Amino acid sequence: MNKLAYLNAMGVVRWTIRRPKLPVFTVLIDDDNAISQISEHPIFLSVLNFIGHSVDTCAFRCTEEKEDNIIWDLRRPRSEHALLRRVNKKAANKSDHLVSKPLEEIEHSVEDKKALWQQISALYPEQVLQFGEQPVLTADNEVVKAKGHRHDYK
Repeated sequence: MNKLAYLNAMGVVRWTIRRPKLPVFTVLIDDDNAISQISEHPIFLSVLNFIGHSVDTCAFRCTEEKEDNIIWDLRRPRSEHALLRRVNKKAANKSDHLVSKPLEEIEHSVEDKKALWQQISALYPEQVLQFGEQPVLTADNEVVKAKGHRHDYK
C-alpha cells in the first residue's frame, strides 16, 4: 500500500518546509538579450554589492510595472521623457532608485560615473559612511576608525 495514500485516507497532515520568498528587485534595461552581459559586468556587480543586493535577487525587464521594486534604471534616456524629467527635478520629486545610462556608456565616461556615485551617496548614505571609514593612528599607535575623515599618514 502507498504510504502517502494511507496517510491521506487517515486525514494526517504532513509538515512541509516553507521558506519565505526573497524580495525581487527590478533592474530596467533596454534589451532582454543583454541580461547575461549586464549581470556579469564589473560596474554592475560592484554597485549591487555596495548597496547590499546580489544578482540572484534581481529581475531584469524592459518595461516597468506598477508593483515592481525598481533599484536601477539602465535604459537609454528617451527624448520624449526629457521634459518630464526636468519638471520632476524642479518639483523636487527625488527618485527612489538609481537612474543612469547603460553600462557600456558609463564605462567610458567619468562624468556618468560621478553622477552615478552622487545618486548612490544620496540614496544609500549609510553604505557610504561605512565605505568611508578610514583608520586613524593615535599617539599610542592604536587604530581607531573615523567616519568620513581623511587624514594624511606620515
